[in-house]
Amino acid sequence: HPAILRRIAAGRPIIGNPPEVLRSVRRWKLLFSDLRRAGFMVPETILPRDGRRLDDKRRWLKKPLRSGGGHGVAFYQGDKFAGHQFMLQEYIPGRPCSASFVANGRACVLLGISEQLVGMHQFGSYDFRYCGNILPIRAASDSGALAAVLEQAEQLAAHVTHRYGLVGVNGIDFILQDRQVWPIEINPRYSASMELIEQAYDLPVFDLHARAVLEGELPDFDLRAEISDRAFFGKAILYAEKAAVAPDTSRWRSRGIRDIPATGERLLRNGPVCTILANKGSFEETLEDLIRRAAALKEEIYA
Repeated sequence: HPAILRRIAAGRPIIGNPPEVLRSVRRWKLLFSDLRRAGFMVPETILPRDGRRLDDKRRWLKKPLRSGGGHGVAFYQGDKFAGHQFMLQEYIPGRPCSASFVANGRACVLLGISEQLVGMHQFGSYDFRYCGNILPIRAASDSGALAAVLEQAEQLAAHVTHRYGLVGVNGIDFILQDRQVWPIEINPRYSASMELIEQAYDLPVFDLHARAVLEGELPDFDLRAEISDRAFFGKAILYAEKAAVAPDTSRWRSRGIRDIPATGERLLRNGPVCTILANKGSFEETLEDLIRRAAALKEEIYA
């Protein structure tokens, strides 16, 4: 919300991207046209007033123009644009991922790549709703695939940093199809996977953010040297499947749970309950541990 940021920041320095940068990376038509001209693979995107006909051979997603976390995203069923608040985007089959980087407006350093957990019923999610991340991506066990993804992510981050003057920590959401990266969104802010970067690589993310914005300083950090295929870090957001009351949560923190509700707090259906953390030796083991922990919590909550 660039306008809100501008009002809040009136007469004050912003330790982050200014309103005009936020607005620029949300001009979807210009953003995707720019990325395509720069040689990146991007999904076809149609805005409400484009007047273009759909290619019936492709599948399309209906996405809110202003939203986040996958809220309101669904497969397009031929219905009309509701109040011109949606765009249509070509559906790219693959794994939803995100790349995090820190920038000073001219250069950037890649900090991590994670796979997003989306729409998983085990966590009370649905459709394309975001429900967590696992870092690094599954391709970490395939050196060739990992190298290809890292190279594309670095090129993307460098391009958008230079093109839009991004500063501080930022993220790029993308679909990984085989070894091909398809960018779908630029997040000019701290994003959900960055706490996993702090755990995995012992990086003080907010300090890196502030130094990059205020001093133009970038860290001496090489993600290629730090990624391990034997250490995976995961987080999952557990959503309430129905209205409930939080049980005794006094010991939840010691069990790797964060964002903990107070004992006796009302839990609203589809609202977030807590965040679950896990750390195992493989992607699959980390995901299984998150699912196991979620199942145990649901037994407590709905008992």
